[in-house]
Amino acid sequence: LVATAIYLFWFAAPQYASHAGFSVREEEAPAQTGLFGGMGGAGASDADILYAYLTSQELVRAVDADVDLRAAFARAGPRDPIFGFYPGGTIEDLVTYWGGMGRVSHDAATGLIEMRVRAFAPEDAQAIAQSAVRHGGALIVELSAIARDDTLRYAREDVEDAWTRLSEARQAMTAFRARTQV
Repeated sequence: LVATAIYLFWFAAPQYASHAGFSVREEEAPAQTGLFGGMGGAGASDADILYAYLTSQELVRAVDADVDLRAAFARAGPRDPIFGFYPGGTIEDLVTYWGGMGRVSHDAATGLIEMRVRAFAPEDAQAIAQSAVRHGGALIVELSAIARDDTLRYAREDVEDAWTRLSEARQAMTAFRARTQV
């Protein structure tokens, strides 16, 4: 306990935190009456996908390209070998380190995602959090566009199916009138 206290007081580099949050709201899709209406299943929500992305290697690569995570996390220097990052580490090492420095929590009931990013300089913590928010927001926009396109495609298919059924019903009605002289 004494050794830990001495290390934390004299050797450990100070860490600064930046907080960011996402509120992912999803609209209920209308029930489909066509071919795909009965095939629905519970898929991953946008919030679940965003949570997985915020903890992924893909995000770490994107933020590293924006901010240089290796340099930001190595600022602890040789003075703090326990909490600092070795700048020559692999991307897998960086992702593992990100798991400790970038904490992401997800409340599935409310759809809220909170991210807490720590770094050894306040401007680094803020830049890292802003980069992660920017990339996460871009993912949500992309997911929304895909969902919108899928909804429109299914609606078009339903309309085409309805027109086909209407045409068949009209033909049957005309054939019935011709046959029964009504």
